[in-house]
Amino acid sequence: AFSIEYYVAGSGKDDFVKCFDQKGVSRASLMKNFMAINKFIEPERAALKPEKRWGSMTLILHSNGKFKVDYDYSDMTENAYARKKAWKKKYLA
Repeated sequence: AFSIEYYVAGSGKDDFVKCFDQKGVSRASLMKNFMAINKFIEPERAALKPEKRWGSMTLILHSNGKFKVDYDYSDMTENAYARKKAWKKKYLA
């Protein structure tokens, strides 16, 4: 199982819009694009040795084309709610 979502920075420092809350972007369009992204990412992850597989990947893409990727190798099955809350605090605050 996996989940993919993104946030778009707004005008304020802590102003982010979740992908599913964007105006003019349909859920069907998002899901189609997420599946296309997963077709690229999942084979790359699956090719790694189990001990090298990441549980979470965060891609930060800037409007100027620069980007940063962070990988988390923690067991994501434990306390998913707390992990997502901590992720939001780290990346969206």
